[in-house]
Amino acid sequence: MNAEHVIFGTGAIGLATAAVLHDRGESVRMVSRSGHAAAPDGVQMVAGNAADPAFTSAAAAGARVVYQTLNPPTTAGRRSSRRYRPGCWPQPARPAPGW
Repeated sequence: MNAEHVIFGTGAIGLATAAVLHDRGESVRMVSRSGHAAAPDGVQMVAGNAADPAFTSAAAAGARVVYQTLNPPTTAGRRSSRRYRPGCWPQPARPAPGW
């Protein structure tokens, strides 16, 4: 099945995007590691590793639009995540002068 819209990631943003596109009557393919998600009926699910360039090229083949809704990979936990979401962490109890 060819899909005009391919969504990498089946989290909240990916699922919401798929639902809107599906409601419009668009053909949608979702890609996740497991190949399972609470996607609307009629949305094609594909399992695979998005870090593999050959797989991502094959999964997106024929798409008119590709959506990247994956979270950035982190292995160092909260410390590493600060780079991506600096405003999500509590500020110091005693801010520096001019804070």
